[in-house]
Amino acid sequence: MITWKRKRTHSSAARGLCLIILLLALVTPEADAASPRDKAEPGFQSDIKVMAGVIHLTKPVNAVSDENKLITSLDTSSSSETEFIPIIIWNLNYTFDNRKTALFAGTPNSNIVEGTYFLEVGARHQLDNGTALSLSWIPELPLLDDEVWKDPFLTGKEREETDRTSQGFQFKAESLLGSPFFLTYAFGTSDIEDEESGQAYTHETSTPLSHSDLQALKRSGDAHLIETGLRIPVSQSIILGTTLDLLCNEAEGKAHRFNKVGGKVSVIVRHPICQAFSTLSFHQADYDGTHPVFGKKREDRSYSASLGIEAPLRWGRDNLSFSMLIRVSRTDSNLDFYEGETAMAGMGVTYRF
Repeated sequence: MITWKRKRTHSSAARGLCLIILLLALVTPEADAASPRDKAEPGFQSDIKVMAGVIHLTKPVNAVSDENKLITSLDTSSSSETEFIPIIIWNLNYTFDNRKTALFAGTPNSNIVEGTYFLEVGARHQLDNGTALSLSWIPELPLLDDEVWKDPFLTGKEREETDRTSQGFQFKAESLLGSPFFLTYAFGTSDIEDEESGQAYTHETSTPLSHSDLQALKRSGDAHLIETGLRIPVSQSIILGTTLDLLCNEAEGKAHRFNKVGGKVSVIVRHPICQAFSTLSFHQADYDGTHPVFGKKREDRSYSASLGIEAPLRWGRDNLSFSMLIRVSRTDSNLDFYEGETAMAGMGVTYRF
């Protein structure tokens, strides 16, 4: 994905806003259900979605941005960015002759719904009892925004960037025993190449952080996601869905360890003229340890809403469709340093072949 950016600095007494992409915000099953291949034919099936999008976000002080590379205080006002994004989402599937086993690779449609961008490679198989199992590998989470500050709390000098590498695995069981229930388990790992969080920070008494405080600020670690829910067809054209999920982030530093719980509700409407979906979500994250810099435990609440529409383009090609997506999300925190917000809209075409 390539992005062209138009940036402007935003000064305000309001709390800093940013887009926070969690390591394992992997999949919105309801969004994937908006374009299923219910009766896949043997052989290759592919689709590619090309969209022109715009994202507006206001990044907090801890996020990597040209505007906040040099800060004089941790209370520095956040900066606002507008990114114009050409997005390419693609999927490739190969179904075997038994029509029950398939291999797949690509960037799931949930990428643009969740605000993440990752590659997924795996296999799925449908059991005789109706259960569909899949196992996939995500080589890097995400493909973009994989840099962080070596020390986010450095003031008075230009902060330096360092790489964040990550990968994940995901297991899904859908249509359990022919029912509308599904279950997902995902595991991910993340590593900060040069971790220097808090090394240059001093208290008001000019006392540097202790060794235990520096250990509490380490960001590398593992994460586990458990997600369950159901999709109920209330008619031939309407599907309702609900999801509950738990994300456990086992960071090396206790200030970054948290349990995040929440859920989503969704509706999918299918019609010969168009197909649409809408998803609302809410999550709350509670952190284990006191943050050495801010002196209290972090608590976050996040909200998001998505609306998507896909309509066939009848130009002699039934496999060409118009696509549109709108998404807004926000994270509130008791630590202004970590708050964030984003709004995104995009439109383009989807081609299936």
